[in-house]
Amino acid sequence: MTAPKQLPISVCIIAGNEALRIRRALESVAGWTAEIIVVINDDVSDGTDKIATEFGAKVFREPWKGHIAQKNSAAQKAGSDWILGLDADEAVSPELRDEVQKLFSGPQELQPFVAFSFPRLCWYCGRWIRHGDWYPDRQIRLWRRGAAEWGGVDPHDKLIVQGRVGRMRSDLRHFSNESINRHLQKIIPFSDEFVRQRVATGQKAGVFDLAIRPVWRFLRAYFFRRGFLDGWPGYYIAWLNAFSTVTRYSKLREVDLNRASPAMKVSLIISTYNQPDALAKVLQGVARQTRCPNEILIADDGSAEATRRLVDQWRPQARCPVRHLWHADEGFRKTAILNKAVQAATGDYLIFLDGDCAPHPRFVEDHVRLAEPGFWVQGRRCFVKEKFVPEFTPGETPVWRWLLTARISGVFKSVRLPFPLVCRDKKQRGIIGCNMAFWRDDIVAVNGFDEEYAGWGIGEDSDLGTRLYHLGRLRKFVYAHAIIYHLNHPPPPRDHFPSNQARLQETIRLKKIRCERGLNQHR
Repeated sequence: MTAPKQLPISVCIIAGNEALRIRRALESVAGWTAEIIVVINDDVSDGTDKIATEFGAKVFREPWKGHIAQKNSAAQKAGSDWILGLDADEAVSPELRDEVQKLFSGPQELQPFVAFSFPRLCWYCGRWIRHGDWYPDRQIRLWRRGAAEWGGVDPHDKLIVQGRVGRMRSDLRHFSNESINRHLQKIIPFSDEFVRQRVATGQKAGVFDLAIRPVWRFLRAYFFRRGFLDGWPGYYIAWLNAFSTVTRYSKLREVDLNRASPAMKVSLIISTYNQPDALAKVLQGVARQTRCPNEILIADDGSAEATRRLVDQWRPQARCPVRHLWHADEGFRKTAILNKAVQAATGDYLIFLDGDCAPHPRFVEDHVRLAEPGFWVQGRRCFVKEKFVPEFTPGETPVWRWLLTARISGVFKSVRLPFPLVCRDKKQRGIIGCNMAFWRDDIVAVNGFDEEYAGWGIGEDSDLGTRLYHLGRLRKFVYAHAIIYHLNHPPPPRDHFPSNQARLQETIRLKKIRCERGLNQHR
């Protein structure tokens, strides 16, 4: 029998401990290609090198440099005019071999192209998978030496070709997942590498990535790409692709959340003035927090005795130290008492809450997860109608029912979703002091609240946010997380609104960073 003609092709394979799989790959190319080059990791110990030698391969041991660098190293060792890149878990089908031999029998067929792609067919759970996301999965693997090199992002290498690519019809066979267990095991290392790369480029996981992208992956694979024609394996592959997607982006999200160290100390500062009934409900909400702050500071702008008694009665049940900071009632001096609280706080991160705003049970937890260097956080508030305030109990009141019966207004500000909706901006709209959080160092850098502001209304909170913008700190404007319920009451007079507005405009115009009278008044 005549031996098959050897074609001017160098087969290049990289491998780790692949003794159980590489034989199939070598058998599929032995005899009809000019040479086989196998680059193995320097720690290979299962006999992969000996198996390669049986097929006449040239074996090179090298330290692992990543998929891309390792494959380029193998290609650089090729001595033939053409290179066939093959993975250890792949094999050239007899049909593909015949098609390649026919291609090389006529130079006119080769001339227009510098590379060729072919479909890759996967064996999974006892059958070939011919639909869904796994097929045709075209791969460019045959190229003219010098016309291409491996690129992409590890571990997902891609051949970068300089020239025209032809298309072949026959399949490259793929045996990457011998079992469901093997398939599941690959999700962890691949997701770890995905996260590493995305973190390096500053990418974050958003709501679309976590909620929409996985669903789309399933629908695309199973319905639009007809994965259902592959029976139950097609169904399982579609679901596992969706699971793999949500795992990758969830781990990316986890990294983002953990940037705020669990060891970070958090101070919760609650401002109040002569509203002990409302403050009592706020403290009920604080007691239900899933993440307890490291300390609570009640910043009291001169309330009467009833507030002091309330704080003293509640203090024993608190899960962290509680300090009641009070100064005499000499008119609106909220900025001064807040600055005193900032000076007294020991936390790295300061969360501000008004004494008429009951927090959602995950209010502190959400703020901690939203904390990110270079940003401050602005949460939203919904409104409990005044006549229903006595019936409202933080953590117990059925919010959806109250929304449907119009007892609470602001549906988009009152319902907590699994993922926050965050806009990063530098806008004035929506700056409210009742639900904010800052890094302590950032507040110190701008000298805290400006004590020149007087009276309720727009002013001290907008001024602080604006000066932080000027410092270079963007706002994370948050919906669906860090929720508070404003306990409505008769609005206080806003006699100082015009003067406060004028002062804010001056801060904006002059791009002020530090105020003149702030934290420096309380050293």
